[in-house]
Amino acid sequence: MIAKIEKPVRINVVHQDDDTFSIDNVKKYVERWSKISAIKAGHKPLMLNLRGNYATQNYQELHEMSNNKVVNDLAINYYYESHSFCSVCDTCTFVKLDKNNESELIICYHRGVMNTAVQFGNIAELNDLIIFQNGDICYDWDGKKENISKFLDMIIQK
Repeated sequence: MIAKIEKPVRINVVHQDDDTFSIDNVKKYVERWSKISAIKAGHKPLMLNLRGNYATQNYQELHEMSNNKVVNDLAINYYYESHSFCSVCDTCTFVKLDKNNESELIICYHRGVMNTAVQFGNIAELNDLIIFQNGDICYDWDGKKENISKFLDMIIQK
């Protein structure tokens, strides 16, 4: 069914902490999803999004990647493509190349903190709106929704 979706598809895999990270487990996911990505020929490759546990991440270490086991293991095994970040998250992107050096699967290592809304003096930065399985719309992963209608009014043009 996933192969029939013509839009980009992102598969989220949450790992609990960097200490228990296993590149062997990642390779199993990569091989599994690469097969489906190959079926999607003609469409964008699938993205495998390895998400760090937001509940254990702190602001002080969020953008520190030099001694990060996950980033180092991914860099050894896959082609490094890019790095992006904002106030509340950090993402390193890698690519699994096929035998013709074409993108077969995009692999992202994404770390973030629980709060997607950050206040800097009089300026508020809203990075995500989260829609939970029960339909609740929040602006933080911990379910915050104070003043959510104000945020929605700003982004929804009437």
